[in-house]
This record gives sequence, C-alpha cells and structure tokens, in this order.
Amino acid sequence: MPLSLAAARVKLKDLAICLALGNLGFLERWYDLEQTHARSINYFREGPADQTLLISTLIASTLLGLVFWLLWLAVQTWGGERLRLLARCGFLALLILCLEPTRQLAAHKGVQPIWSLLSGLEIVLVVGLGLAASGNYMVLRAARIATYSLIFLLPGVLVDFIWFHPGSEPVSSFLPEPSAPVLAPRATSSGKPAPRLVWMIFDELDQRIAFDARPDSVHMPELDRLRAESVIANHVSQVANMTDLAIPTLLMGHPLVSAKLEGANTVLVQPAGSSVWADLKEGPNIFRRVRALGVNTAIAGWHFPYCRMYGDDVTHCMATSGGVPEALRPERQAAALGVLRTVSFLFQLRWAALTGLADANGKDREQEILASQAQRRQLAQFKLIHSRAMADALDQRIGMLFVHFPTPHPFAIYDRERGDFSVRDDNSYLDNLALVDRTVGNMRRALEAGGLWDSTTLLISGDHGLRPSMWRGGYNWTPEIEQMSGDASANVPFILKLAGTSKGAVYDEPFSSLLSGDVALAVLSGEVSTEEQMLQWIARRASIASTSAQ
Repeated sequence: MPLSLAAARVKLKDLAICLALGNLGFLERWYDLEQTHARSINYFREGPADQTLLISTLIASTLLGLVFWLLWLAVQTWGGERLRLLARCGFLALLILCLEPTRQLAAHKGVQPIWSLLSGLEIVLVVGLGLAASGNYMVLRAARIATYSLIFLLPGVLVDFIWFHPGSEPVSSFLPEPSAPVLAPRATSSGKPAPRLVWMIFDELDQRIAFDARPDSVHMPELDRLRAESVIANHVSQVANMTDLAIPTLLMGHPLVSAKLEGANTVLVQPAGSSVWADLKEGPNIFRRVRALGVNTAIAGWHFPYCRMYGDDVTHCMATSGGVPEALRPERQAAALGVLRTVSFLFQLRWAALTGLADANGKDREQEILASQAQRRQLAQFKLIHSRAMADALDQRIGMLFVHFPTPHPFAIYDRERGDFSVRDDNSYLDNLALVDRTVGNMRRALEAGGLWDSTTLLISGDHGLRPSMWRGGYNWTPEIEQMSGDASANVPFILKLAGTSKGAVYDEPFSSLLSGDVALAVLSGEVSTEEQMLQWIARRASIASTSAQ
C-alpha cells in the first residue's frame, strides 16, 4: 500500500536523523578536518590538502547512518513496544557514545569550552536516558530535534571545506626552491683539501639522558669513542624547546623569541629585542653564509620545510615532513590508503575509540593506532634521510652537509636489545638513543671507506632536549623512561670532531647552542682547525655563548 505523504515525511525525517547520527559517529574526524583547515597546517604538509579523508568520512558516516536507519525500520516493522522503548533509549546512548571520545579529546588538548559543552550535553542525555526508560520522552524529543537540525548544517560544512577553504594554497607554494648551481672546488694555499663539515642534528637529543645520567642498559660505544676524540661541552643550552623555533634560530644564528607558521613556505620570526616580525626566508641563514665562502652545501632534513625555505641556497636538498599535529595524522594515513581502505580504517578507529572507553588503564586506543601509523612513517623517513645523508657525505663537491635526523625524538623506531629497527609499542626514547649511536658509527665508517674521514669535521648536536610533559603517558612512554626522565632538560650535546686530529678536549663553561652555526663557519673558513683554537674561539665568544634564547 503506498505511503501517505505524512508517513513519507516521517520516514524521511527518520532517515535524516539517522544520517546525522552517523556523522556524529565520526565527530572526531570532522574535528580533525576542521583543525587542519588553518593555513598554518600547510607548513607540515608536503603538498596541498588531500581530500581522501573528507570523502571517506562522508562515505563512512553515510554508511553508518544507513545502518541505523535500517535498524530503526526493522524495529518499526517487526518490533513490539518493549523493543521500541529499547531503541529509543539506544538512540540516547548512541549520542553519548558519539560525544564521549570527542569530549575526552578536548580534555586531552585542554580545549575547555568544548569539553564543558560536551560534558553538559552528556549529563542531559544521561538524565534523558533515565526518563525515557520510565516513559518520559521529553529529552528524547529534544535530542531528536537537535540531531535532525544537524543534517542541514552538512551542506554548509562541505561548501566551507571544498570551495571556501581558508587554508588552501597553490601547488607552487609546496614546491622546493630550485637548487643553487654547483660551485667550483675551492683552492687552498697549502695544497690540502679544503675544509669540509658534516653537521648532524639529532632531534630531541638530550645531554643529560644521553651522557650525564645515561642508564646502564643503554650502550653508545660509537659516541663514547667520538667524544674522546672531540671537543665536547657538557653545559650547552638549547635555543628553544620546540623544533619550529629551534631550527630557525640555529640556522639564522640570532636569538629568536617566537615563530609563526603562516603557510607552506612562510614562517615569520620575531628576533630578540624586537617587536617586528620578519619573514624567515628573507633573513640571513647559515647556508647563504657558507655559500659566500665558496662552499657547496646540501641538506637532508626532517620536519622543517628546508627545501621550500632554503632550497635556492644549497646545491642539494631533501626534506620530509614529520612531527605533524595529531589532527593531521588521519589525513596522512588516508592519503596513503585511498578512499575504500580509509573507510574501513575509519570504522577501525571508531571501534578502537569505543572499546577504549572501558580501558582500565585509560589508554586512548584510537590515538594509539594513529601513533603506530605515524611511527611507521617516521621509520621510513629516517631510512630516507639516512640514505641521502650517507650519499651526500661522500660527494666531494659538498663542503657542508646539514643533516636533521628524526631520532631520538619519539616515536621509537629501534630495538636496542635486538640491534635492529622496530615499531613495537614497548620500545622507547632510550632505544632511539642506541639508533643515534648506530647512525654516528655509520657516518664514520662511510667517511673512512670513502677516504674522507681525516678531511671532514663532524659536528653533532640536538635542537632541544627531551620534553617529558609532551610525551608522558603516551605511545612509547615506558616505565623505564618514566623512571629516569625527570623534568624537561634544557641542555643538548655539543661534539666537534675536528678533521685530522683526535686529541679531544672539554669546554666546561656554559654556552648556548646558538653558536653552532658560527662554529661551522669558523671551521669552513679555516679560522679554527685544532682543539686549542676551538676552546679559545668559544671563550672569546663568551658574551654570546652564555646567552640562550630560552
């Protein structure tokens, strides 16, 4: 029998409510999409925003909504009054389950207004659940109306995401700057090879944990050997506790108090003692200063968009984006999986979030899955950077190689007991320290095999120390690292193995890692070539060396 117009409208309204409920089921993904809407997020992207996550979220939420609708049709067709009551209570319970993971996410990120709003809504829904169970549908009706109204917001959201994306930038903004031409080899009056230098920055390499208070379970023979042959300093302060500020500061060679990420290829920085924001690309940098000496430079870097910022100042450049915000991880994963596999992955995340609500340890299982995927990407990025670094280190046309490794920065990608790469969840920062040691040994052996060890200076440092407050309780944070991590450390290593000498020396006074770039220039210009000269050089720069940006 054909449906009457009124009955058809009721069924269409039920369908709209179920579709809206399906969208609420993936509320965290809509939250992620909104968070990645900002132009500043392009700084972490390797290309324009990928739409796979948006398309997949639409498909997944529609499928979930249709499942809800079919279940409700079945209840209406074959269910008795008790089953209908159960379905009405189930609707309110589903709303709570849809909101709770996002409420927890807001608490984790410290977004108090959203947390308060969702907490209030959940309290109302819990009360409504009790009322509905006793036959009072006042809250249920209000919840249905509110959910129904959400479906009319969806077209506007899609228009905003697709056509009026405020963070969109042209493809050209993501392209690397064209490389500088290769300079002719430098001539020296002595007839010896011109000085060359490899600067290895290990992200989040902490002086205290790596050397001052290293656990007995962590063995770093390569670095211990190198330190005995090098100028080392044990009281070198970081310039900042975040890579996005530390790297520009180190490369600019001037204290910076703040950095603003404005887009794919735009970073504004505020120098110390100034209220004016300047474009980082327009300011001085170590690569430009080194090239002025007639030295070819190369970059193999992580996290920072080196090739978009400095590609035209160097001969070779390779960079991978890492350490991305949590909200960008699903987009990254979706782009790798494609639409159909991403739809399945979204349901996997949804199930993990729901089962995680009952986790006795309070673990966020959804974020653990995303962290595990990020861990695998970080391993692939490390291998890519490692391969390029070893190749460029043996290129005799390159006078300075700058390498920024993603280790020992979490996530852990190594197992020190097995001596091999690993993406398990019970490895930690301490395992990555062993990988740092292995990497330094690989660089030594590569240079020795290429006959370049005695003519190459090696500078090893970190951009900042370990930040326990950022990682504590998260993925790869083990009881072992918790026991000895303590508070955040502000000191980073300084190891300078000068070419052709292995006497070793220690500088005991504090100074800032801000001097690292000037150290590289002093070596490449020939101003410094012995341990004694290096110690005297640092002492002369005490007025700068004793000042840290943060």
